[in-house]
Amino acid sequence: MSLLDAFIIGFSIIFGLLLALFFSGVIKNVKLFFVVFTFSVAWVSSSFLIYVIFR
Repeated sequence: MSLLDAFIIGFSIIFGLLLALFFSGVIKNVKLFFVVFTFSVAWVSSSFLIYVIFR
């Protein structure tokens, strides 16, 4: 598995979790900066974790 594959898989997992949290109403009153910052950190960390596990 290449690093690009891991980033694509990590993006889809984190984006799905973010959409689920958004539509369930958990992140209603949170500022957009914190949502984007958390999303980017979670995306990078999960992608590297997926890359290391499936290397």
